[in-house]
Formats: sequence, C-alpha cells, structure tokens
Amino acid sequence: MQNAVQSSENGTESRGRTTGSVSHGELHTARRRLPAIGRRLTAAGGRLAVVVCVVVLVLSTLPGGVVASEPPTASFTYTPSTPHPDETITFDASGSSDPDGDIVDYDWYVGGGRYADADGETVTWTFDEGGSHTITLEVEDERGNVDRYQETVTVENPAPEADVDVTPASPAPDETVHFTASGSTDADGRIVDYDWYVGSDDYTDGDGENFETSFDTAGTYTVSLEVEDNGGKTDRVSETIVVENAAPKPSFSVSPATPHPDDEVTFDASESTDEDGRIVDYDWYVGSDDYTDGDGQTFTHTFDEGGVYDVRLVVTDNGDVTREVEQAVNVTNPAPVPSFTTRSSPDGLDVTFDASESTDEDGRIVDYDWYVGDDYRIGSEQTFTYEFDEKGTYEVRLVVTDNGDVTRELTRDVAVSQRPTAAVDYAGRALPVGHTVELSAVDSVDPDGNLTSYVWTLPDGTTKHGETVTTAVAETGEHDLTLTVTDETGNSHTVTRTVVAKEAPTVAVTWSPDTPRDDLDVTFGVNASKPVETASWDFDGDGAFDDATGEVAVHAFEDTGKKQVGVRVVSTDGVATTHTDVVPVQQSAAFELTSVKTDVAEGETAVVTFSASNLVRDTPMDVKLALDLPDSGASITSVDGASAAGPGETTFVTVEPGQKEEVRVRIQFTEAGSYEIGGDAVYYFGDDSSADRRTETVDTIAVTATGDEASSESPASSTQSEGLEIPGFGIRDVGIGVVALLVVGTILRRL
Repeated sequence: MQNAVQSSENGTESRGRTTGSVSHGELHTARRRLPAIGRRLTAAGGRLAVVVCVVVLVLSTLPGGVVASEPPTASFTYTPSTPHPDETITFDASGSSDPDGDIVDYDWYVGGGRYADADGETVTWTFDEGGSHTITLEVEDERGNVDRYQETVTVENPAPEADVDVTPASPAPDETVHFTASGSTDADGRIVDYDWYVGSDDYTDGDGENFETSFDTAGTYTVSLEVEDNGGKTDRVSETIVVENAAPKPSFSVSPATPHPDDEVTFDASESTDEDGRIVDYDWYVGSDDYTDGDGQTFTHTFDEGGVYDVRLVVTDNGDVTREVEQAVNVTNPAPVPSFTTRSSPDGLDVTFDASESTDEDGRIVDYDWYVGDDYRIGSEQTFTYEFDEKGTYEVRLVVTDNGDVTRELTRDVAVSQRPTAAVDYAGRALPVGHTVELSAVDSVDPDGNLTSYVWTLPDGTTKHGETVTTAVAETGEHDLTLTVTDETGNSHTVTRTVVAKEAPTVAVTWSPDTPRDDLDVTFGVNASKPVETASWDFDGDGAFDDATGEVAVHAFEDTGKKQVGVRVVSTDGVATTHTDVVPVQQSAAFELTSVKTDVAEGETAVVTFSASNLVRDTPMDVKLALDLPDSGASITSVDGASAAGPGETTFVTVEPGQKEEVRVRIQFTEAGSYEIGGDAVYYFGDDSSADRRTETVDTIAVTATGDEASSESPASSTQSEGLEIPGFGIRDVGIGVVALLVVGTILRRL
C-alpha cells in the first residue's frame, strides 16, 4: 500500500485495537467540542447555561475528571480477501463505532510509517508485489478519543509459467527462426516482461512476446526465455535449437562446350544448388595451382593455345560448408587454311598479293609471311604489293600462323604480267523474274595476251564457264553475280555485279509510280474490304507503324533495294489488321563511262563516251560530267553533245524521261603513261536547284599512252581511230580515195 498510518505513542495494541485515558489530546478534543456544547446550553438557559457548561467542561478535563467519555471502536474489512499484485483492494471502516458520540476522523497506515497514507471511511489500495502487509486504522471521535485496529493482508502472487514455441523446428543457417512466448501464462495477473537469451551469456538478445533470430552456421544452440509478471515473479525456460546445414551441390556449364584459342569461354555455375540455404561464394581455379582465377556465379576465361585444361569450381554456402567439382575443358585448334590471290598492275611487274581468303575456322590468323624462291622473305602483311624485276613465273610461298600458334603454308606459281579486266554485260537494266537472260563477257580484255578462262558464279549459286552464259532469277530484289577471267599466264581478274530483278506485287497496298526510284516521292494507298477508320504506315521496316498516317501516304526512299512497307488498318468497327509488302526501289538514273580505245600513242586522242540514262518516266533529268583528269598529260580537246564548261567539266544536258543521252569527250594524251579516267555525274530532276543536285561516281576507264617508239599503230590508223570514227575510213583515207577517183576519171575521158 502506498499510504502509511502513524499509531499513538501511548497506545497499546490488542488484536489490532488501541485505547487510552484523558491526555493532552483529549483536552484538545474537549476544546474542539466546546462550541457544540455551548450552543446546546445557550439554547436551554441563556447566560447561566453557558457558565454551567464551561464549569462542567473544565471539570471534565481535570485529572480524574468528573465526567467520563467512552472511546470509539475501530474496525474494518477488505475485499477481495485474497488479493493479488496490482489488484484494487477496498478497505471499509463503516463497522467502526462510538457509543457516546460520532467518529470524526479515519486515518489509514500501511506498514510501519508514522504518517497516514490515506483517510476516509472507505479507501482503496493496490500492492505491486506479493507478500504480507500490515494495515492499521485509527479512528477518533468528537471528544478526541482514538482507537486503532490492525490487520495483516496477505497478497498472493504465484510465479508465471514461461513457454516457448519455435518455428521452424529445424532451421537452416541464415534462416529466420521465429520464437513466440504467447503460450506463457500468469495465473493471478499478467506477464509484463519477456527477455530472450541466445547462448549461455547473461546479455539479453531481445525482448517482447515475439523474438526472431538466425544462426550463421550449423550447430546446436540454446535459446532461453525469462518472463516476469506484474508481481515481480519470474520463470525461465530454455529450448535447444539444432541448426542443420546440408552441403551445397556445385555444378557448372561451359559455353562454348568445345572452345578454341582466344575464345571467350563462359563458365556458368547457376545450376549449383543449396537445398537448405544459398551459395554465397563461387571460386574458380584453372589448372592445378591454388590461386583463384575468378569469382562469382559466372566466370569468363580465354585460353591461348589448344589443349586440355582442368577447371575447378569451389562453392561455399551461407553455413560455411564448401564443396567442389572439376571439369576437363578441351580447347581445340584446327589448323589455318592459307589461300591467296594476285593482281597485277598495268605494266604487270607490280603484283598485289592478297591472303584475305585465308581462313582459320576456330580463330584468326595472326601472322602472314611471304617468300619467293629459296626462302627470300618479301612481305609480312595480309595484303601487300611487291615489284618484280622482270616478267615471268615465280614460286611464291605463303606461311600463315593462327592465334593458337599453329602454322600452315601454301606454294603457288605466280605469273607476272599485265592483269586482264573482266566486264559483265546484259540486255536491259534489270533481270525479269523467271526469264532466261544472256550474260556476256565480250568486253573483258587482256592487254598483253589472251583470255583463256571465263568462270561465272550466278545468283542461284551455280557455276558456269564460257564467254557467254544464260541464267534465270527466280526472286525479286538485288542479286550478285561474279565473273573471273584468266589469261594464258594465269593472271586473273574478278568483278562482281549487282543486278536487280523485279515483279509486280499483288497486295492490298498500291503505290505510284509503279516503279519507285530512289529519292523520288512514292504515293501509297490502301484498299480494304471495310471502311477505314485509321491507317498507320511503316516504311523503315522496324515494325512500328509510326512513319505516316492516312489512307494515302507519300514517302521517298533514300536508296535502292527491297523495302518492306507495312500498313496497319483499323476499320470503323474497331478491327485492326496489318499487311506487309516488299517494294523494290530502283535507280532513278544510270551513268556509264566508256572508251573504244584504251591504248593510244603519245599525242593522240581517245574518245570517252559518257552515257546518261533517265530511268524516271515522267520527269526530265539534267546531267553534266565532271571528269577527274590528272594535272598534266591529259586534257579535253573537244566535246560533242554538250559544251566544255571548265578544264574537266561539261555543260548540263537534258535527258528526257525514259531516254538516254551521250556526251563524247575527246581527250588528248600528251605524255606517255597509264591513266585512270573517271569522274562524277552531277544531275537533278525537274527544276534546277542546288539543294536537289546529286552526284554519282562513274566507273573509271584505264587508258595507256605509249611513246612513238612503242606505238604499234601507223598515223593513218591513229587518225582512223580518232577522226570521225567512220568504220574502215579515216579523213586521210577519204582524201586519198577522192584523188584516186579523179585520176581514174581523167584517164577514162582520155580514152
């Protein structure tokens, strides 16, 4: 109880009650009662009554006083009769009495304190803990008489009972273990404190009815719970936790399964498992040493050379248990395959060696070594040019070394002579699908000999031989064909041409013009069986219909080729459909630079013909030729079909839709040598606009000018080749013929 009652110093205790005679306290009580007595007498008899009253009062206060007063009797009850800690106890002193007056004061004392802990006829109290507690009641009546009554109150407090429930019962390392004390009980009150201990020390690891922890490694652990009730009683219980840790299972895959030198090999341990936890460390070892070459679930490594390598994986789980697995990795290294081609300069002495067709199926070639004759090393690059002293046949050996340090060699006889030139020709500008077309190599030439072989690789992958062959293309689009010509010395030249095959599309998309050209607008339309609500177009082939909207769309393609055009249509009833077409976009113009004569004598002229074809059907094209001439040795002397606009340029020529125009440029070669004549075609469609002008480089032509002593042509033949180019007659030949006719006529007249 939290209040204390002080007992009288001269009182005696008998079953809890204390009484006494007149004392200073009683005198004080009498004085306190005087006003009440005076009031009674005044009402009875006036002044005399007052005097009598005073006399009586004084007499009663004297030792052995004349008037006696009986003391009150203190008594109380309490409920409940068997209280518990924190339970409210009601103390009731209503059973106290005073035979000749009234009780005016109730003071309560808890324990042995000198000061009252409470007052009043009825009070309540609680005790924090169990045990026996002394309660004293002191009552005082109106005359100052007092009485005490004392009881011993026993507060019972049975100890709580601790109970622990563990989930899971057999945890793994790092697994969260849940402890709950919800089954703990306190029969007479409540549990106010839960303390948890992990291990044998006395340091609290947690509190509260619920507690969570985890264990790093496998083993046996003790977890204790101590509960304390509201009366300060405690109980402790311990649980033994067995943490089990199954060993991890290492496993890894190798990709590629059969690697080659310098391949990036990926080792993947993602299939490794730990059934009761997780793997926290992956350590990789390549070879027999104990030095880690990598860590992590995946690991990449390269091997410099072929061979068998042991790769070991060690895994550690979250319970610090390790296991390992080893695999043998076979690094294969097939030998490289050497191959090379040659290309001669116009004079045939400078030969370019090209080993780019050499292969190494599993890696790469890192070294190229070239030898002529008896191991005379002439080069170390994949492609290089070597100048021979004289024409002839030479034994050339190529040695290649791959990245796995494996070498192979190839020896060939190389003919040193002027290189032939392969040329491909066919009728029309595109190959019709499904039709047989003749391909011609008649324009191929060998400057210093004869062509002995013509080998064609056709679009369908077949190979044919001959100066002319036939082929048929079954699919639309661009196709490559290759022609290789070889002369009698073994010197060869290869040219690849890209041809376009087309057919009219039969789709639900229409476009205009029917034959789209690069950089020209194409109008696309869509036909649908239902009314169209929206139409979205995909012109760049990325699958997103975000390039245009509407049933009609206009688009220009920047280059030629097969273009995938798609449209997504949403009908008015909400149905979305898509359709895709392949639209072949062709050239808008074609240009060619040719010359009948490729060998002239110093000081002679050659006629270079510039052909410009307008492949657009409805728009005229203006074009000019800008030749790339050397600073000296070659210059334009005249232009037919246009005018000269500068040292190497002509004026613009208009080419009507679907037509072809030719501009003939006479070039005089004043110095002996080899010339590569080329340039650009500058053109535009419709109105002149510098912004719309386009430039296309035309193929070069090779012209060789020789000195007078090396020229095999007579002046007459030279004039014939240049002049008016009338078959079989030059200007001088015509003049001689006329003179001859005049002489014959004169003779006939004289006869």
